[in-house]
Amino acid sequence: MDDSEQRVPDPHSGWVAGINRLMIYTSGKSVGRARSGTGDWDIAGDCLLAIVAAAASVEATVGEFLAYPTNQTLFASEIEAWRKGLPRPHEVIKVIIRKHGGRDVGTLVWYDRLRCLFELRNSLVHYRPRKRDVGTFPDELGNCVRKRAFVPGGDDTMDWTSRVLVPEVAAQAGDIAQAAIHGFLDEVERTPQQAHD
Repeated sequence: MDDSEQRVPDPHSGWVAGINRLMIYTSGKSVGRARSGTGDWDIAGDCLLAIVAAAASVEATVGEFLAYPTNQTLFASEIEAWRKGLPRPHEVIKVIIRKHGGRDVGTLVWYDRLRCLFELRNSLVHYRPRKRDVGTFPDELGNCVRKRAFVPGGDDTMDWTSRVLVPEVAAQAGDIAQAAIHGFLDEVERTPQQAHD
């Protein structure tokens, strides 16, 4: 396989199947349905779908990146370890960026917001019911709200799920995912020299 087969002409377009773009599209359609919805359950359900699809679009982007034969070789030991116990998606991205370009993700604003997107998604779909006072969020999610990684709807008289399952938050999830996809691909498309500049 020559070098031209290893390069992506437009790194933001994806190359394996475009599943990342399909998921972002699905997220946007779900936001649109939520904005025009009339029933509380329909609106909340569409918002949940939008948030889950947005987070999954980033995971699909990472999967596509790791599908390159060159990356299968470069990350062989990590891929083997991930098969035994997959870490959180943002941790996989951190390893890839650090190993690929030697860059620390701590300086990347899109990365911190992405971590919060995964906290939001996980708080909703890996739900651990327990008594929580209105106006409060699960700990990690609360940190994200305080940092304004995303801005919830409503106010402190509402439970946390009612504040995040709203069209405005669902739309923010899509924006965060888009920025993360572009940021991740920009990082991994850098040449080693660019990565250290």
